Parts: sequence; C-alpha cells; structure tokens
Amino acid sequence: MGADLYIKNEATTAMMDDMRQVLLGTADFDAARSRAMSVLNSEDYFRDAYNGLNVLHTLGMSWADDVIPLLVDGCLSGQSLIDFQRKIESMVQILPTAEMLKKNHVQIDEYLMTVEAWHDFLLEKREKLRNFLSRAIRTESEVICSL
Repeated sequence: MGADLYIKNEATTAMMDDMRQVLLGTADFDAARSRAMSVLNSEDYFRDAYNGLNVLHTLGMSWADDVIPLLVDGCLSGQSLIDFQRKIESMVQILPTAEMLKKNHVQIDEYLMTVEAWHDFLLEKREKLRNFLSRAIRTESEVICSL
C-alpha cells in the first residue's frame, strides 16, 4: 500500500488504459506490463509507501490529511499542485531515530541498512518528490493520485 502519483501524459494515460483492458480481459498482459514498467521506472511516477519510511510523515504531513483535500477528480493541478509543492519545500524534515525505525518494523543492521542509510534514503525521497512536483508544474501537467 502506498501513494502512487503519475504525471498525466500520453504514456501514463496509455498505461492506465492498458491496465483497465487487462482487467477486462481484452488486452495482452505482457504488452501492458512492458508499458507499465517503462512508466513506473520514469520521472513521471512517484511512490511513497505507507510504512515507517513514508516521506510525508518525516515532514509532519500525511497523504490523507494534506493531499486528499487538494484533489479534484483524483488529481492535483494548477494552484493546488503549486501549494502542495510549496508546503513540501517549507516543511522541516525530521528523520526517524533508530527506535522509531524499529518500532515501525524497518530493518536496521550495522552494514548496509544503517540508520544513516535510511536517513539518506528519506532525504533522497524528498528530493525525488520535489523534482517530480517541479516537473509536473513546469510541464503544466496534472498529477494523478492513487491514494
């Protein structure tokens, strides 16, 4: 479970159409999967899992309380999109302690999955969200939100 955000464009619209057709049994699964993977691995997609590594939580925000009220027909666009990006920019990111990570069932070890590594992950995640939102604003695109 998580927040899935897509910049609305030809590729993401086609991918969603493919998914609907696969569910209806009228499209080739492998072709649809191939198109979906290209979108999911692009700058047109952002995901924030609903777990102990949720980037919005580190900003004192939540998808339910801070984003859903901004949506119109499941999308962020125009001034609402700009306002959301400004809020992301203005919030102080508070990174979780080791105790908080463990409480949220995040694996920690002394080699690869250190607290510092998770902090780097969360800092990078915020930067990816910033870049994603900036791209949507720059291209004057709606952001489809599956929350």
